[in-house]
Amino acid sequence: MGNYLEEEREFIEHVVSGCASMLQGLSLPTSLILFNEIYSVDRKRNEREEPVVLGGSGTDIQQALDFRKFLRRLLQKGGFGSLIRGDVPPHMTLSYSRRNLIPLQESQTVSWNVDRLVLIESVIGKNQHVERGCWLLHETHASVELD
Repeated sequence: MGNYLEEEREFIEHVVSGCASMLQGLSLPTSLILFNEIYSVDRKRNEREEPVVLGGSGTDIQQALDFRKFLRRLLQKGGFGSLIRGDVPPHMTLSYSRRNLIPLQESQTVSWNVDRLVLIESVIGKNQHVERGCWLLHETHASVELD
């Protein structure tokens, strides 16, 4: 068991180091994200276990999706393409149960300025997230070609 944990730790350090190298010198833009829709994510489970999320639609969400495409190309170019999984739209999980939810009024919007890129390790099955790296974004945007 100890050898497996050591290999996992070394792999995580390799990913963080690789990400840091790829992001070094890039000037990535800050952005404003607006979430104004509550919906459940169908995971083919019973209704009680479907995550209820806050999401949105609009140019800010499209910019977030475009930024994710950029990051995916960057990861592929850096040799980390095998780490890319899923295509979940930008969202914030509110609950894993429909019970005890306070409805969002139509006129209410949750927003924040995205000013950093954070590499998160999601520990599967543990509902635990560990920050592994953090990079500040900037007001200006440098053109980056990955092809």
